[in-house]
Amino acid sequence: MRTRRILATVASALAVLVVAAIGAGCGSSGGGAKPSISALIPDTAAVSAEVQIVGQSFGSSQGTSVVHFGTQIAPVSAWADSQVTVRVPSNLGAATWPVTVQTNAGGGNEMDFTVVSDGKQPDRKSGQIEQVTAAQAMTAYEQKKGKDFSGYTFSIVQVSDKDPKWKVDVAIESGQPSIYFLLHQENGDWVVKDDGTALTKAQLTAAGAPSDLYGTPSATSQYQAVVNYMTKQGISPSGVSVVVTRTSITDPSWELGLATQAGQPDQVVVLHKVNGNWTVVAMASNLTYDQLINLGVPKDIAHTNTEAQAIVAWIQAGNAPPGVTATGWALSVVDVSTVDADWEIVKGVQNPGAGTMYFLLHWENGQWVVKDTGNALTPQEINAPGMPSDLP
Repeated sequence: MRTRRILATVASALAVLVVAAIGAGCGSSGGGAKPSISALIPDTAAVSAEVQIVGQSFGSSQGTSVVHFGTQIAPVSAWADSQVTVRVPSNLGAATWPVTVQTNAGGGNEMDFTVVSDGKQPDRKSGQIEQVTAAQAMTAYEQKKGKDFSGYTFSIVQVSDKDPKWKVDVAIESGQPSIYFLLHQENGDWVVKDDGTALTKAQLTAAGAPSDLYGTPSATSQYQAVVNYMTKQGISPSGVSVVVTRTSITDPSWELGLATQAGQPDQVVVLHKVNGNWTVVAMASNLTYDQLINLGVPKDIAHTNTEAQAIVAWIQAGNAPPGVTATGWALSVVDVSTVDADWEIVKGVQNPGAGTMYFLLHWENGQWVVKDTGNALTPQEINAPGMPSDLP
């Protein structure tokens, strides 16, 4: 089944999926693809400030990989394949510096980051709230209107290609409508020019925003959004195909998809529809539940996309016997149905912990689902309607 195998390649040539510690990643640093940065959050701050670098092909762990601000190496706080958290090197002067990620595969694209002086007091204009970071500007803007903004998370929706000092960001809190902000960087700080649950062309025009933030008809399809994103990242979109695997019920403007391209690793795509146009929030070979939530993806589609993540979710949901935890598992695929390859059995060994367990999994609606478990999964133990006759 093509769609399933896009999301979770069981590595038929290797026939083994090993997870030394669930959620800890596979310990690589870079892989075959060069790292690619799609966003810096924030992209302006003082030295020693924390910065999230969003992109792809960073590697599941740091290893020998580094992040450069100019020629300076940044201290790393956290490292994952699609997001790295660093601190701005303390010896940088107030200026704009190119940020790059260097892995075993080589150096990736550059993205500018502006370092500002501590205690900088910008000129203020009546009715505006200016802050060093976009997140601070959005929070202060809403607090001035009497709104508690402490529970919101922020994501970049679109940065103008015509003038990168203009952008649209979104603030998200579970159970609340998303709020979009038009921001402009002035005197080194971000200024909120307008906000709302949607930003119309009239609003953007009145605020003086560049025309490429108005939304383009070419991005009305998820496929074109992926093509635009790849082109912007300097990646050839030739031969790419896009399959939408999940659409959020709570907020249909969010979708997960798969981008496949001959000779390249399959990519999980996070798609968000803003002002009638699709935009790619992130593209990576694998995205964890926590990474998806941090990107603003609604919980109802931030589901597992590998057997290992399905088993973790099943244990964390309280389905496992008492004392069985979600960490310390080594997993391997031991049997795949020849009648229906959407069914398979995974052997798990937890040390110390539960010992050996077998998990019967089924691919349903774009994700793996644990259907049954047992110490041996004999025919007498299994109770899973629809399971092929050649399992176990």
